[in-house]
Amino acid sequence: MSTESWIREHSTPFERFWKPDFPFRIKVVNIARLFDELAKTFGGLCDRLLACQSAEAAFLELRSVYGFGTFLAYQVLVDLLYPLKINGGKPILPFSHNDWAIAGPGAQRGIKILLPAEMKSMDLQIMRWLHEHQQAEFERLHLSFPYLHDQHREPIPISLSNIENCLCEFHKYIKIRNGTGRGRRRFVARGDNELMTWLPTPSNLDQRE
Repeated sequence: MSTESWIREHSTPFERFWKPDFPFRIKVVNIARLFDELAKTFGGLCDRLLACQSAEAAFLELRSVYGFGTFLAYQVLVDLLYPLKINGGKPILPFSHNDWAIAGPGAQRGIKILLPAEMKSMDLQIMRWLHEHQQAEFERLHLSFPYLHDQHREPIPISLSNIENCLCEFHKYIKIRNGTGRGRRRFVARGDNELMTWLPTPSNLDQRE
């Protein structure tokens, strides 16, 4: 049984985001309690994470922690895979954002929009297909996607973890277009170049640690 199937069988929709075993209604209080619990066993958790042999295994280790649901565990995993200057330009865990991903509730809905109603497929298969075929599909649709570029000025493909995030945003956009949802936040740039100066580049990465 895959990780996705096991989680769907053994958890409620809310638990997939955040385990509902905290007694307080105020989120910040629950987060403070979570940090308090983590502090008691943090050293052991770090050792177990560093011993993991795959990104999926690290996710399962995080999800076993008190208070962690599927969504939170995966977002923490994603953060642990970003390179850090203080770690020699390497991530804390020796995996990449393209190794493995799990669809959150929004991404799952985004995938359902893309597929025919009668078609059933594992979320990870769909996300991997989108990741592996992104350039071919952009070319097929005559789209010039504004990729970020690495230090060699080569385009950086959309990672598997970002595909998961894009599917969630895609679902939100479709809801707004269809009149079944509304935009909760709207970005308003203060200047023409604000977005470009905010995006990470080889020249400003060291300033954004």
